[in-house]
Amino acid sequence: MSREDTTLLDDIDRTETELESLVEELWTGGIVTDDDAAEFSHRVETIAAELRACVEYAEDGPLANDEN
Repeated sequence: MSREDTTLLDDIDRTETELESLVEELWTGGIVTDDDAAEFSHRVETIAAELRACVEYAEDGPLANDEN
């Protein structure tokens, strides 16, 4: 894994944490329901996991040799 990949993974982790904090604030403030907060948290976790997989497996994926 390259240094750039590590930076990208750190960015994904940071963004996931920030979004989870935002969901928590919205839930605590009564702006979203318990169910909505749980759904948003699940979506944040899913998207972060998918983005991590894109970075971690970029060299093996279908676009590995793509010039673009």
